Amino acid sequence: MAASADPQPRNLQEGVRRQRLRNVSFLAAKHAARVMEKGGNGGAILLTGSVVTASYGMAPHAYVASKHAVVGLTKNLCVELGPLGIRVNCISPYGVPTRLSMDATGMDEAAYEAKGNLKGVVLRPEGRRHCHGGVESCE
Repeated sequence: MAASADPQPRNLQEGVRRQRLRNVSFLAAKHAARVMEKGGNGGAILLTGSVVTASYGMAPHAYVASKHAVVGLTKNLCVELGPLGIRVNCISPYGVPTRLSMDATGMDEAAYEAKGNLKGVVLRPEGRRHCHGGVESCE
């Protein structure tokens, strides 16, 4: 089943299903590593996990499992790509208050700010676009 062209999933389960179908972290890391290996200068791959890998919450099991898979992939890639000079890291931010996440959790932006670990800061979806899917250095 192919993911639809609609950029906004109708619900959280559909969003998780799309994430698993695309397997973005694996495919992006695979192709980035190929380019970096050929270049011979090393590099950095940054994958995006979630706070759910370090704490419990209201997230569905499929989402939690998929984010734990990203952390596991990161650890494996460190061992495989480290000798080539390619660093692999995973950031696990708190929730980003998108329409989808606020509908799923019933939280508003103020609740995200209050529960997040960066006090006085609310993460924004626009910030992720600078990393092109999480694969390249954002320096």
